[in-house]
Amino acid sequence: MLAFERFDPPSSSPDQPPLLIAHGLYGSGRNWRVIARRLADARPVITVDMRNHGESPRFDRHGYPEMAADLAEVIAAQGGL
Repeated sequence: MLAFERFDPPSSSPDQPPLLIAHGLYGSGRNWRVIARRLADARPVITVDMRNHGESPRFDRHGYPEMAADLAEVIAAQGGL
């Protein structure tokens, strides 16, 4: 599974689903920490390291179907967001 970091608000609101942030081509989840912490004032935020980036596993395949499946796995692990 992808490496991810979850930022929860001080008082979690059950009607606010988590926001999932996926970085761009040359990034990592760490690039979004400051923004994620700010957004987490109002709702949970999850940042991920996409495959072959940051702390996530390395794979030979790096296409859109694989990356979408990776994100779906993180979403499922977080209760379906």
